[in-house]
Amino acid sequence: MWSFEKIGSTQTLSAEIVEKISNEILSKNILPGEKLPAEKQLCEDFGVGRTSIREALQTLSAQGLIMIQKGKGVFVSDISSDQVNKALMMFFTRQYDDDWALNIIKARQIIEPNCAYLAALNSTEFEIDDLAEILKQFDACDDTNYEKWGELDKQFHMKISELSGNPVIPLLMDPIFELMPMMRANVYKVIDKANSSASEYHAKIFGAINNHNPNLAHDIMMEHLKVAEEHSGQIMKSKQILRRRKILL
Repeated sequence: MWSFEKIGSTQTLSAEIVEKISNEILSKNILPGEKLPAEKQLCEDFGVGRTSIREALQTLSAQGLIMIQKGKGVFVSDISSDQVNKALMMFFTRQYDDDWALNIIKARQIIEPNCAYLAALNSTEFEIDDLAEILKQFDACDDTNYEKWGELDKQFHMKISELSGNPVIPLLMDPIFELMPMMRANVYKVIDKANSSASEYHAKIFGAINNHNPNLAHDIMMEHLKVAEEHSGQIMKSKQILRRRKILL
C-alpha cells in the first residue's frame, strides 16, 4: 500500500502536495479509478491542515488528474487524449494572433513534410481512398464557404498525419489542426485564389502519396507550407497598411 511522506515548507504547501500526488499518478503508482485516501488521512500523511489538502485537490481536479465525487471520495481520472488536446487547443486559441499563426505554420513545416513522406511509404489502398474522398469534397466546396474549406483542409492534413503510421503524430498535431478552419478561412477571404492554390497542392500531395513516392510527397508538402507562410505574411502586411492608414486619418 502506497502512502505519502510529510512535506516541508520550502514551497507553498498545496503546490507541493499537487506535485507529489501528480507524480504518483503520472508514474502509474496510483492507477486510474483508484481511490485516494480520505482527507483526514492525507492531512496526516503530509503533515498539513485541511485547507492545504483541499486547495491541492481542487488544483488536481482542474488539471483533470482526479475526480472529486461528493459522498464517495476522490478518484484518479483516466486521462484521455481528448482532454489533453482540448487544453492545448484552448491555449493555442487564446495565444492566437498573426505572429502565432506564422509560428504555427513554421512548426508544421518541421513535422508535416515528414508525415507526407511516411504516408507515401505506409498508406494502404483503403486509407488512400479516404484521403481521396476528402480531396473530392474540398474541390467541390462552394467558393464562398470559407469555413467549410478550412474544415476540409484540416481533415486532409490530419488524415496524412494518421497515414504516417505513427500514432503519436496525430496526437501532437490535432490541437494545431483544430485552428486550421479559422486560419484558413482568414486566408481564403483575403488572398485571391488561395483556395485554388491549396486545391492544386493537395492534388499533387495526394498523387505522390498514391504513387508511393515519399521524396516527392515530402517536397510538395514543404512547398505547400511555404506558400501558406507567404500568405500569412501577406495578411500581416495588409493589416499593417490598414493600421497606418487609420493613424493618418
